[in-house]
Amino acid sequence: MNHLTELGRLSLGSRLKRISDYLITETNTLYKSNSINLEASCFPLLTLLERYGALSIREAEQKLGTSHSYISQKAKTLKELGLIDITADKRDARSKHLHLTQQGLALIEKTRPIWKAIDIAFAKMLGDEERKIFHALAALEEKIMPPMLFQKTVMDQIKNDGANRSSEIQIVEYKPEYKDAFVQLNLEWLEKMFVLQEFDYNVFEDPEQYIIQKGGKIFFALLDNAPIGTVALYPDGNNNFELCKMGVDPRFRSLGIGRKLVQHGIKEAQKAGLEELTLLTNSYKLAPAVRLYRELGFRETPLTTDDIKKYGKGRVDLRMTYPLKTS
Repeated sequence: MNHLTELGRLSLGSRLKRISDYLITETNTLYKSNSINLEASCFPLLTLLERYGALSIREAEQKLGTSHSYISQKAKTLKELGLIDITADKRDARSKHLHLTQQGLALIEKTRPIWKAIDIAFAKMLGDEERKIFHALAALEEKIMPPMLFQKTVMDQIKNDGANRSSEIQIVEYKPEYKDAFVQLNLEWLEKMFVLQEFDYNVFEDPEQYIIQKGGKIFFALLDNAPIGTVALYPDGNNNFELCKMGVDPRFRSLGIGRKLVQHGIKEAQKAGLEELTLLTNSYKLAPAVRLYRELGFRETPLTTDDIKKYGKGRVDLRMTYPLKTS
């Protein structure tokens, strides 16, 4: 018995990933030996597009039951291989559609014999256990895969273990593994209140390119290493940071996480030696947040036409500024 097996339920994710990594590596070796230029992990998206035709990233995400970042990453790989094209929706340029190229269709036909051989090989290896294995896998997906259910169950247990663990919250900087949390923590409230704009789509699709690489920062509030809040400092090009993309898991808003994140953002902006920290908000729909900003020292300043252009009319009606340098 190896260590992963000894860990029992705690190693479930690691054991499933070990199987996945092994099968993907073996399949990639088969592809290479048969002169097939394809990454095995892209198989689900490739065959999805063959079955349904052109799909938006959101539609592909829903049909595969995967994350936005997964679809974006695999679509990028398939495009680089020349197997799909990514085009803007004629009715909404912010929405991107994926569709197979002729090269992609040809590669699918070339690869079918390999897929058939893999299917037959699995049937032989699994034998009489096949039905039990797939039944168990389906049951596992049903139990833990609904959106945020695993995290919610764990977090509920954490809350039951201690009424207030505010002092245990850590503020850390962005890591690639936090990308999905960054997107979900923001979409949880944004999609309920506003229409997403091009800036939102760009930042959520590639936060590293649109924030980190431009000199900005993204922070996360962690409780037992799980992201439960986030905020970003976006460089606006005028020697200022814009405080934006703040989201907190609704189940933990009583812990003062939003306040901790904003205070941390202020300190980091001061360290950067910039002139001021700004934010754009909605005084009616986000009134509790506005009260927090005022308590922390933000003051109202005139809204600009660029502000409205960036987020759309009706999204923002208030600009607030925190002076980072005092004379």
